[in-house]
Amino acid sequence: MKPPVDAVAEFKVVTNNMSAEYGYRAGAKVLVTTKSGTNQFHGSVYEFLRNDKLDGANFFANRVGAEKPTFRQNQFGGTFGGPIIKNKTFFFFSYQGTRIRLGQSFISSLPSRDSIGGDFSQQPAVQRNVFDPLTLTGSGATARRSPFPNNVIPASRFDPIAKRIADLYPAPNIAGREHLPNNFSYSPSDSDDADQYDMRFDHNFGEKHRFYGRYSIRDQFVNQNGTLPLPATGGTGQTVDLKGHNWAFNLGSSLKPSVFNELRVGYTYFPTKFDIPITENLNKQF
Repeated sequence: MKPPVDAVAEFKVVTNNMSAEYGYRAGAKVLVTTKSGTNQFHGSVYEFLRNDKLDGANFFANRVGAEKPTFRQNQFGGTFGGPIIKNKTFFFFSYQGTRIRLGQSFISSLPSRDSIGGDFSQQPAVQRNVFDPLTLTGSGATARRSPFPNNVIPASRFDPIAKRIADLYPAPNIAGREHLPNNFSYSPSDSDDADQYDMRFDHNFGEKHRFYGRYSIRDQFVNQNGTLPLPATGGTGQTVDLKGHNWAFNLGSSLKPSVFNELRVGYTYFPTKFDIPITENLNKQF
């Protein structure tokens, strides 16, 4: 877990020649020490804001006349720490909340309403001819099929399941491109809501022994939209439900003037759930 900036006492980056306490792993390591309470009460409050009102328009959305995608990012929180027993026992608490609404701009190609109804007569010449698979004559290079009259597939030939699936697609919404590729503009807003809590307890047993324990909670829910509205998105969007817990305990002991022992115990629990939202919506449709 990543502690908020206001909860960090110090950090360092180890890039090579790591000692055994950091294990064997490729790449650099970032070591972060969280703040502890002191003999005086201290706290902080902060807010970080980003907003689409301060941004320019997305090039692709602007090109098709779509509205500027929504963007809201609020990152806020606070810290508070101090003594429980002066010079002996201390506490420190931090909270950070994140709320993000990130607009997306997608341009997709969808069948026109008349095409879904079986009428291909208005399609561009290359795509207009629709042949009846039941009229096949000959074989190999001499095989031939007859086109449907007026390039319209009779409704009696529709597969009922395929028709219900096709009806889930929205209609093209870019003027003048109903029968052309790239005829649908979609500007959904992804969401990311997260809350993080960090609690630390320090206790001095004496001049030679010092203990601390930390408990961190992360509760995050992310919704990422697909390129089309539900349920037509076809599984390209997803949600992530992340609830994480982390415990850390440390006992530092000065055994002799030249001998120091540090005992660390840590445990992390991350029961992450990924869900494709299209599944539930299709179950409701069929």
